[in-house]
Amino acid sequence: MFKFLPIESSPFEKFNYARDKIKAKLVDENIVPIETYTKQKHFYKPGEVSRLLPEFWNILARARDERVYMLNLSSHDGRKILNSSFDKSEYDNVLNFLGVKSVNYDWYAKCIQSSNLVDGVSEDLYLQLLLFVAKNWSSRFKGTNINKIPLIKYVPSDGSLASFSLDECAQRVVIADSSQSDACSWLINWNKEFACASDR
Repeated sequence: MFKFLPIESSPFEKFNYARDKIKAKLVDENIVPIETYTKQKHFYKPGEVSRLLPEFWNILARARDERVYMLNLSSHDGRKILNSSFDKSEYDNVLNFLGVKSVNYDWYAKCIQSSNLVDGVSEDLYLQLLLFVAKNWSSRFKGTNINKIPLIKYVPSDGSLASFSLDECAQRVVIADSSQSDACSWLINWNKEFACASDR
């Protein structure tokens, strides 16, 4: 049905009046599908639904393939998340017409922290998550709560796996592959010798 919406403005005033009336009617209807990760379909008003960055959808899809537990996406700050099959660039004009906006950037911090996207995913996907944060740092994430969530993995002096936030991050950090069986690699030994800032 969305392909028939009058999303483009018209040079004729009467057409624009009709367009505005249609839009006013639609924004009060539960017509936008949200992501539930179940077979059930739920629809909400356009103003209650938000979009995600495409790169983050890719991370979530891979995490699901790896059977990582993820809390309901719509449980963070009360925002409903647009269904992934509809959150695509080809629908940008329709979604803009309906007033569906992107989530607040702090939403990503809440999702990452509650969905086991740091400790529960493969090393390759974990690095993809770090790349996502890095690429969007200056334009989106700098100054948000993503600074405060445990995001950076490290090995402290006792040899266990731990993580700290970007706010806690110091220059003397050793990053190692926690899946390797050799827990006494020279990197980890170096970290034990000189210690991490969090151990002090």
